Amino acid sequence: GFCLLNNVSVAAAYARCVYRHVIHRVAIVDFDVHHGNGTEATVRNLKPRDAGRREAQDISMGGFSARIVAEPPPTCKPWLDPESDPESVFFASIHGYGGGFYPGTGASCSQSAPRIINVALRPDASSHDFREGLRTQILPDLQAFDPDLIIIS
Repeated sequence: GFCLLNNVSVAAAYARCVYRHVIHRVAIVDFDVHHGNGTEATVRNLKPRDAGRREAQDISMGGFSARIVAEPPPTCKPWLDPESDPESVFFASIHGYGGGFYPGTGASCSQSAPRIINVALRPDASSHDFREGLRTQILPDLQAFDPDLIIIS
């Protein structure tokens, strides 16, 4: 996203760390005309995944040779514990999608561990469409997730 520091991700991570004895499950719900892509990225990176391949390059200079190996950047950025974080964080975004809505990400999808739900609304969506998307696609999963803390973004 546009933020230098993603305040809702910082707040969720802080709550899971500092209040870990009472806050085990955190939900972030983003209502905006734009997709919460920055917050989704922080939540998505809670789960370790394959970072890709290592790049190697051999160089020689004046009788000296070496091999430079570039490691891919880390893909898992845990908040508290890489084992429990993916199961303990829920993110949902309901937003405009298509027809030039920036940033053009956030097609409707649902995945588990970490729990991510995107509800993409057409450019001509009504307030009824918004309420229906929230009621049928986000709230049932949010209730089933049973968070100890809900952060609204």
